[in-house]
Amino acid sequence: MKQFIKIDNQLFKLNNEYFKRISTESFAIYCYIIMKIGPNSFVDLSIKQIQQFLETKIDYDLTIKDKKDKTDKKINVKVKNLNDTRTVKKHLDNLVSQEFIVADKDIKIVNVGDFIIFSLNEELFKQEDEEKTSGFTPINVDLFKDEIKNIGCTGWTILCLLTNLFNPNFGQESCEGFANPSEEYISKVLDVGLTTTKKYLKILEKKKLIKIEEQPSIKVINKYGEETDQYLPNHYIVKNRLIGNKYYLDLNKDKKSA
Repeated sequence: MKQFIKIDNQLFKLNNEYFKRISTESFAIYCYIIMKIGPNSFVDLSIKQIQQFLETKIDYDLTIKDKKDKTDKKINVKVKNLNDTRTVKKHLDNLVSQEFIVADKDIKIVNVGDFIIFSLNEELFKQEDEEKTSGFTPINVDLFKDEIKNIGCTGWTILCLLTNLFNPNFGQESCEGFANPSEEYISKVLDVGLTTTKKYLKILEKKKLIKIEEQPSIKVINKYGEETDQYLPNHYIVKNRLIGNKYYLDLNKDKKSA
């Protein structure tokens, strides 16, 4: 079986507001620690190892469509990950203080090459899901390794959310299935600005990790009795959830094919 990162679905529930406690950068570090622990109960890691895995500096030329005035805007987006030790320490310390992970040393005073024993707080999500009904979202380890430097921590977090929301049964029989959160919903769940959300969705599409199918607007009557356009959420085809994709995991049990 392919290796995967196990992400509790409670993280992606809007009302739980986990991303008000940790950032997308902290989440990427959290995923790295989960990956390195694997089936074990703990792992030895250094600040340097985490930084080397997550550091990146890349920029993209993108075209963003404004739905309201129906114009295309060309922009340049610079993706910068965790490129210095102070930033890594800050996010690790946050994960510890927010009780996502446990560390055997004080993060603030360790040296960059010091090894720290990390373990996960297994009790973190139980208080939100006493009946243990929410389950988890599995993400292919190779997808994380291959793409984190290309899409950045924010892009990675959005991809994880879309993977969680993807439903292979949406659409007609010939449809691949899709996720259809609004951009505003993604922004609120992940506590990321709406403009940033739009940029990283385009980066994910540019890297062919998702396919964005824009939906038409519909005419509605507002509270003033005026006719206005209401914009429907895009459909997001999440490639790693499609059978036949190299990052697909059998335990997703999707019926659609790529």
